[in-house]
Amino acid sequence: MDGQPPEVRSHNRLLRARSIAQSRTDHSQRLMSLDCVRGKLPTRTDRQRNRLMPPITYDTSVFKSKPEWFPSGFLFSAVVIQELIASANDDSEVSRWIATRRAAENEDRLIVPDSADWLMASKVLYWLMQRRKKKAGGKSPPLKTGASQRMALDALIAVSARRYKATVVTANWSDFEAIKYYCNVKTIKASKYFKR
Repeated sequence: MDGQPPEVRSHNRLLRARSIAQSRTDHSQRLMSLDCVRGKLPTRTDRQRNRLMPPITYDTSVFKSKPEWFPSGFLFSAVVIQELIASANDDSEVSRWIATRRAAENEDRLIVPDSADWLMASKVLYWLMQRRKKKAGGKSPPLKTGASQRMALDALIAVSARRYKATVVTANWSDFEAIKYYCNVKTIKASKYFKR
């Protein structure tokens, strides 16, 4: 090996690196084949084949109707998984969502809000509250219990999905329409999306 020219040694290192990368990809694909959720999740190979497909993510409201399939280019939102874990019925459901999150993260299919997303979501919430105040004659109208928390999570989903250029499929249309006024995120009604 020492007597090999530098080009050959460099080529051999490249081949070893590709082999290691391929074994990591194979491991990730085995994780994805666990079918952590009720539907079949697209693999990285599926996404590479369909690069023209824009990324899609589901809002928490879509998971309440238990979707049976996930399109090529599907991305999970870490915020949605957090909401699903928090509202899980039992330990097995919690375990399933944790495994789903792990698999999505290993496959580079997890939308995770960054610092700028948190800041923008805060601004969106502020602007929404100012608009509500203005409509109510300068006073903050009372909110339903938990409404501000749900809106905060929806704003975070929208802002982080926008950074990934992902379309949000939602059954919670009114909240996302209000958020879209301040954050140019692509959305589609779940009822329209699943009729395709």
